[in-house]
Amino acid sequence: MICPKCGKNAKVLESRPNEDGSTRRRYECQTLHRFTTVDGVWLTDEAKHEKQRAYALKARTARQANKEKQNDRT
Repeated sequence: MICPKCGKNAKVLESRPNEDGSTRRRYECQTLHRFTTVDGVWLTDEAKHEKQRAYALKARTARQANKEKQNDRT
């Protein structure tokens, strides 16, 4: 990693996962500047809505299958 202040090489001091699945890393460069980066994947609003629609469809399909099984038993 390159320091955004001076452009020199930086080493990782600390790396830890966040609750949202991203990773937070603390760096220190050769001239002792410290900075933090966060690495992760964030969904766009459109992708979030698509994921919600897919989940709702899957849940609806599962409910329908359960109803059909119950009807077959009676």
